[in-house]
Amino acid sequence: MAERFFSNNKAQLLSEKTVVVMLKTVLASYEKLKEKTNDAQSLSNLIFASINAHINPMFNITIDSATRTLSNAVVSVFSIPLEHAASLVFPSWFTFMKNKNASKLATFGRGVFDLPSDLNDNEVAMMTIQRLKKFFSDLSLPVKWSQIGADASDIDRILFKVGFPEINSIGTFEKLSKLDCEVLLSFAI
Repeated sequence: MAERFFSNNKAQLLSEKTVVVMLKTVLASYEKLKEKTNDAQSLSNLIFASINAHINPMFNITIDSATRTLSNAVVSVFSIPLEHAASLVFPSWFTFMKNKNASKLATFGRGVFDLPSDLNDNEVAMMTIQRLKKFFSDLSLPVKWSQIGADASDIDRILFKVGFPEINSIGTFEKLSKLDCEVLLSFAI
C-alpha cells in the first residue's frame, strides 16, 4: 500500500490522501490490538484497509511493482513469508527513493507518522525510514539480511530470481535497473 503513495496517476492527490488515511488506520488499529487483541472495530478497520488497498480503482492506474517483484524474489530464494521479504525490501526501497525524491518521502512520513513539518525533507525522510523499520521490528519482522541468515553475497541470487540479466528493468513508477536493485537491496545489509 505504501508504494502506491509514490505512483503517478490521474488521481494523484486523492490517491496520496487515501494511502495516508489507510496507513494511519492500520497503525492506529495495530496499537489498539496490542492492548486488546479481540477489538472488533480494529480488526474490521484492518480488513477494510486491506481490501481497499487491493481493489481501489484509483490504485490500478499505475502501480510500481518493483517492491513486489523484489519481495517475491526474496521469498523464492529464502523460502520466507512475503511479509518478511517486504519488511526487508520496503525500507531499502524508501532509502533508495530518498536519494531520488526526499520531498515525496518526507510528505509520506509527515502524513503517515505525523513527523514534524519544521524539519527539512532529508531529515524527515530519514525519520520516515527509521519509523518504518521500527514498526516492522515491533512486529518481529526482519529489517536486515542477517536476520534471515543472508548477507551481501545473496543479492546476486535475488537479482537472478527477479529476471536479470534477461530483463533490463523493473517497476513502472521508478524504473530500476539491475544496478539500482543491487544498490537498493544492499541498504538492508
